[in-house]
Amino acid sequence: WQAGWAVMEGDWKLISDNVNSRYEEDRIFLGRVDGDEPEGRNLAEEEPDRVQRMTQMHEDWVSQVMP
Repeated sequence: WQAGWAVMEGDWKLISDNVNSRYEEDRIFLGRVDGDEPEGRNLAEEEPDRVQRMTQMHEDWVSQVMP
């Protein structure tokens, strides 16, 4: 995804503009895609475990497709 990446898990979407895939708080957005205001608020600070898990999902995918 251009210079960043995104991961979806259920109604959650994690977006980073950091091409290196490492977690950097100021370069990450976690939002819900359901509800009245989909992706209307960054929930990364409120859901650090989810951010970590979804970041790991991305890193696992990268290790599978980019040897």
